[in-house]
Parts: sequence; C-alpha cells; structure tokens
Amino acid sequence: GQLELRIRFARLAAPVPVDALSDGQLAYLCFVALVELHEGRTLLSFDEPELHLHPGLVARVAWMLEEAAQHAPVIVATHSDRILDALTEPAKAVVLCELDENRATILRRPNAERLAEWMERYRGLGSIRADGYERVVFEDTPTEGSNDEAGEPTTEEPT
Repeated sequence: GQLELRIRFARLAAPVPVDALSDGQLAYLCFVALVELHEGRTLLSFDEPELHLHPGLVARVAWMLEEAAQHAPVIVATHSDRILDALTEPAKAVVLCELDENRATILRRPNAERLAEWMERYRGLGSIRADGYERVVFEDTPTEGSNDEAGEPTTEEPT
C-alpha cells in the first residue's frame, strides 16, 4: 500500500529516494514536470517560484515558464530580480500590479521603446528595478521632474 519514488542521476550508480533530495531539487523537478505535462492545461500560476531554488536555477525556471506559456497562460507573482532579468521579452511578459491611493489595482506594462534604451545599460528589467528606475520604464511618458534626456528620475515627486 505504499509508493516510493526514486530519482536516477546519470553520475550516481544507485537511484536516490525523493525524501533525500533538498527542497530546491524537488522544486526544480516539479517545474520540469509541470512544463512537460502541459496537455489539457488552461492556466499555470505560481507565487514566488524562486523560493528554495539555487540562484543558478532561477533563470532556467524562468525559461521553462516561458516555454510553458506557449501552451497555456502562465501567471507568476515574484519579487525576484533574477527572474525579471532572465525573461527573453520582458516588455511583452511583465505586468506591474500596484495599488493606487484608493486601493484600486493598477496594471501597467513596460514601455517597450524606453525599456530597449535602458537595456543597453542594464542586464535586464530586474537590474533596472533594483536600481530604482522601474517608474521610468513603466510610465507611458516621463514623469514630471525627470531628466528628459537621460530618462533618469529625480527625487522630486510628480505633481
């Protein structure tokens, strides 16, 4: 009445029981399975898929989720700059969700042209966000108080 799952690694002689794997290894294997088992899926959603993963695997998971999005919509909620940096088309893939002063949800996509300009200086949308310039990339027009030539925000708040 019991089932035991073991994983066979190419470099090990004997299979390894699943309960001997780390949380990160299990999470990664689950992402592999979810991407491969896509038939009949209508939606795939994750909250912080980077949890438990080795930093070197975060980009691979982002790429797998992009692959999964070819078969069904994929929604990912994350604070991970590594995931944002790994996206192949962040202008199409990212939606910023914020609450306004009335606690209504505001959805914004990056401005593709402005993002392309900033990508010449940054490795990805995550590094732009980490340096505090996401407002410049997500706004349709530069905010009042911005340096229009460089597109870099100042400390002034828009009026």
